[in-house]
Amino acid sequence: MSIIAAEVGAMRIRVSNRGVADDLQAALQEADCVIARVGDDTVDVEFPWADDEAEARQARLELTFFVKAWQAQHPGLDAALVEA
Repeated sequence: MSIIAAEVGAMRIRVSNRGVADDLQAALQEADCVIARVGDDTVDVEFPWADDEAEARQARLELTFFVKAWQAQHPGLDAALVEA
């Protein structure tokens, strides 16, 4: 997984296999994330509580760990955090 860029309060996740994007969306919703599906292989995750860069950085870190754990359950899949 790679983190390319992010703006305060939001991240975009793109998966290499659009067939598992529904699984990612469901996992994020189960974890109480605020998400929007923006493509067959892409979801946006928002951090409405992140009012400043420090909180947004913490949210990105937590999301990175979450996606890495989710990715470990889907061998051979690539998931990239990209600019939202």
